[in-house]
Amino acid sequence: MEEECVNDDSVRDGSIYGYTCSELYNTTTTGPAAEYYCGGYDTDDFVSAEMCCLCGGGSTNDVMEEEWDMEEECVNDDSVADSYGDTCSGYYTDESACGSYDTDDFVSAEMCCVCGGGSSYYSDESSDEPVWW
Repeated sequence: MEEECVNDDSVRDGSIYGYTCSELYNTTTTGPAAEYYCGGYDTDDFVSAEMCCLCGGGSTNDVMEEEWDMEEECVNDDSVADSYGDTCSGYYTDESACGSYDTDDFVSAEMCCVCGGGSSYYSDESSDEPVWW
């Protein structure tokens, strides 16, 4: 069974009409040329490639993050220390240090949140249990 893609209609595009994904970025409403609009009216908040199914975005998840009232959080991997004996949590508070003290076992880009690594999870304010992503 193939999962159906769901557009994120929480934000409107930057056109003068302020369309949502479901209003303009679909072949049912706009016809075969609908893909032409992908990227054309993007704003800081509206990114068709992330929000609209026709443009490669959307979601196949039945439960949207907004409904869960969750925020993404990152956890550093402090299981190994860098070349100076420091872990991500204890030392890396500035991304300019990323990669400077890596070893064969310690790779800041994979282990430290500030360097783009770590493990992401969503925290639900109504529960003490994290939802790992």
